[in-house]
Amino acid sequence: MSRVGQWAIFLLAGVAAPAFADSCVWFSHDDSIRQVQTSSNQVTRIVPLRNPHRLLMNAEDCGVWALDKHEHRILRFSTDGAIEREIRVRDLDPRLDEAERLHLDPYDASLWVTDDRRIFRISDLGELLGSFDVPGEIRRLRVGLDQTLWMLGKRDLWHFDSAGNRLATYALGRHLAGNARYFVIDNVGGLIWLADDKEIARLELSNPAGEQPLRIRLQHHITGFTLDPFTGNVWVAQKESLLAFSRAGSLAYSVDLEVLNIRKPEKLGFDPVSRSIWVGAEKSVSRFSDSGQFVVHFSAKDGDEALGVPTFKVQPSLTLIRPPLDALANNPQPEFRLGYGADCNETSCGFPASYFSGYQLTATLNSQSIGSAFQFDVSTIESFFIPSSRLPEGTNSFIAQVNDGFGHSSDSVSNAFTIDTIAPRFLTLSPSDGSVFATPLAMLQGTIDDPQATVVLNGLGLSQSGESFGFPVVLAPGPNSFTLSALDLAGNATTAILRLNLVSVRVTIESPPNGALIAADSLLVTGTYQAPLNAGITVNGVIAATDGNRFYAQVPLKPGPNLLNAVVTSPDGATATQSVTVTSTGPAPVRIVAGSVQGIAPWNVTFSVVSSSGLTRIEADYNGDGMVDFTSTDPKAVLQYTYATPGTYQARFNVTDSQGNTHALTQVIVVVGVASRDAMLRSTFSGMLTRLRAGDIDGALTAFTGSANQKYRAAFTALAPSLPSVVDQLGAIQDGAISSEFAEYSIVRNLPDGQQAFLIYFIRGADGVWRIDGM
Repeated sequence: MSRVGQWAIFLLAGVAAPAFADSCVWFSHDDSIRQVQTSSNQVTRIVPLRNPHRLLMNAEDCGVWALDKHEHRILRFSTDGAIEREIRVRDLDPRLDEAERLHLDPYDASLWVTDDRRIFRISDLGELLGSFDVPGEIRRLRVGLDQTLWMLGKRDLWHFDSAGNRLATYALGRHLAGNARYFVIDNVGGLIWLADDKEIARLELSNPAGEQPLRIRLQHHITGFTLDPFTGNVWVAQKESLLAFSRAGSLAYSVDLEVLNIRKPEKLGFDPVSRSIWVGAEKSVSRFSDSGQFVVHFSAKDGDEALGVPTFKVQPSLTLIRPPLDALANNPQPEFRLGYGADCNETSCGFPASYFSGYQLTATLNSQSIGSAFQFDVSTIESFFIPSSRLPEGTNSFIAQVNDGFGHSSDSVSNAFTIDTIAPRFLTLSPSDGSVFATPLAMLQGTIDDPQATVVLNGLGLSQSGESFGFPVVLAPGPNSFTLSALDLAGNATTAILRLNLVSVRVTIESPPNGALIAADSLLVTGTYQAPLNAGITVNGVIAATDGNRFYAQVPLKPGPNLLNAVVTSPDGATATQSVTVTSTGPAPVRIVAGSVQGIAPWNVTFSVVSSSGLTRIEADYNGDGMVDFTSTDPKAVLQYTYATPGTYQARFNVTDSQGNTHALTQVIVVVGVASRDAMLRSTFSGMLTRLRAGDIDGALTAFTGSANQKYRAAFTALAPSLPSVVDQLGAIQDGAISSEFAEYSIVRNLPDGQQAFLIYFIRGADGVWRIDGM
C-alpha cells in the first residue's frame, strides 16, 4: 500500500476516535501561535508572536502563557488571543537574566520561572512572590499535585516545597546509565519516571532512593516524554515511533510515525481535557487519542514549534446523598451517606474506587465531630454513618468536607434537617365503628391534632389536609370497612378502621296503590329505594328521576289493566323489584305534558296542555310554592320555566276548559346539581381503579357498558401482573362536560417529557346506571 493510502486510513480512523470534553491546545507556527479547538480539530485563533520558547496553559480556560526568550518577557493571552499581561523578566529580579523554563501551579495560578540554577515564583498578576537557589543546573522542572516542586539535574533529583525549602535530594547515578534528560511525576500512581538517551526508569514516588527501580532499555534515542495521568501510561517519542508503557512497565501501545509522515518528534504533551497526545515534530503538530490512534495533523514551522496543553488539575468533590437536603425524617437514627468524587480539569476523573480510600473526611453532627465514624464503601465509592443513639427531635445540623491525598479540599456540604417521630392522633371520628345505615351515603369525618398532616381514605384515592376532614362515601350492601390514615410531613402515620353496614337493595312503590283505577293514559309512579350511589331505577323500562332515596317515573298506560314493575339496579348489577297493577279507563280529557321531567340545573322545561276541548285559561305554579307564576287565556301560550336550583318540584297547573270546568294538574320535575352528578361519576371511576389495584378485574368491569366490557377485559387480563403500577400511572381525572345522559372527562398523566391527556366517556344505560363507555 502506498504512503498516501496509509495516510487516508489513519485519517478515517481518527474520525472514529472517542470524544471527551472540549478543550484547546496552542502551538507555534510561522511567527504566530495558534489555538486548536479539540471538538472540531480546527485552528480557531492565530496570534502574531515570534518564536516563543515555551507555551503554558492553565486548567480552567483556553488562555495561554508564552515565554519569549528573545525579548526576555512572559506574555499572557486570553482565550480570544488578546494580551492580558506582559511581564519583563529583568523587572522581576536583576539576577533573572535568561529565563529557561516556565511552569504553572494549577491550584493558585502562580508561575515558576527558572534560569540555570535559580527559581522564581510569580503571581498570576505578575508580582514576584519569592526566589531561591538550586544546588545544581536545572534541566527539567515539574509541579506536583501537592504543589511541591521536583527538579531534575544531570545526576540528581531535588524536591522542594513551595516556600523554597529543600525536602530531599536523590542521587540518580545507579538508576540510569547516562545523564537524566526527562522526567515526569505520576502523583496518582505514586511513581516517578526518568529517561536518559535510550533508557527509562520507574521509581517509587514515596522513596525514589529505595530498591532497584524498574529499567527499560530502548533501541533508539528518546526525543520526547510525557504522561497520561489517568491511566499512568508514560509516552516516549523516538525518531520513527511513539511508545507507551504502563505503570507496570509493559508496552501498552506502539505507533509507527513513519507511515504518517511524522518525522523527528521533539515535543510531547498530554491534554487532560480531551485526553489526547500531542506530538510536535519536524514541520508538524499532530494529535493522537490516549490509545495512540491518529486524529489530526497540522503544519508547523520546522523544528522550532512550542506546544501548550492544559495543566492537569485534580480537585476532590463531595456529594450529600442522605439525608436529603432540608429533609424531614421520622427515623431518629438516619443513615448519613456521602458520595466521593474527583474532578480533573472540571470533569469527572473516572478514577478507580481505590483512589478514594485515601480521602480524609471531616464531619460534624450538631457540632460534634463524627468524621472518624464514617465507613468507606468501595463498591459504591460512598462513605456512610449511622448514629448509635437517637438524634434529638427538631432541627439537626450536619457539615462535611473531604481532603484528598494531595492536601486539596472539596467544597463543604451542609444540611439542616428535622427529626420528627411523633405520629398525629385522631381527636374525633364519626360515625362510630359498627354503625348501621339504611341509605348508601355516609360521611366519614373527624379531627386530628396536626394541622399540617394529611388524612387519607385508603383504597379510594381520597385525601385532605388540615385539622378537620370529611369524606363522602357510598356503602355497598352488607358490611363495609374503611381505613383512615393520618400522615404527617415526616411520614409518621396513625390508622383508624371504621366498619359500617348497609342493608340490602330494595325498592318500594308508594303511588299509585295496587289496584288503583286511573283515568289517564300516563301515570306518575313514585316511591323509595335503597341502593348504592349510581343505582338506577326503571318502571316499565322508563328511567326514573331520583332525588335522595326517592324516585319518580312518568309511565304510559294502555286502556285496561297495566302491570307497573319497578326495578332498582346497583352498579354491581344487583337488582330488586316491586310490582303493582292499575287499570286505565283511557286518556284524561285534559292533561299536562312536560318536555323532560329530569335534568341538570339550570334546567329549562317546556310544558304543554293537551285537551279534547278548548281552553279558556291557564294558571301555572311552576315551582309548586303556592304562588302563581304565569297566567294566560291564550290556549297556545308558551309554558316554559328554568329550574336554577337542584331539587324536586311539583309543577301545578289550573286549567279551565271551554265548558267552564277547572282541572288541577300536577307534573313532578326533578333537577339535580352538576356537583353531585360530578361526584358520583368521579366516584364510579375511582371505584373502578380501586378494584383494578386489588386485581379484581370482574368487579372493575361492572363499571363499563356491555359493549366496552369485553374490550377492556382483554386489556386488563393482559396487564394483570402489573395492574397496580399501571393504575398508578394512569393519571388524574380532570374537568369535563356533563349532560342528562352523557358525560365526558379528560384524564391527564405526567410523563418525563411532559403531560399526556386522553378522554373518558360515561353514558346512562337503559337500567339508569351510569357506566364507562370508553377511555
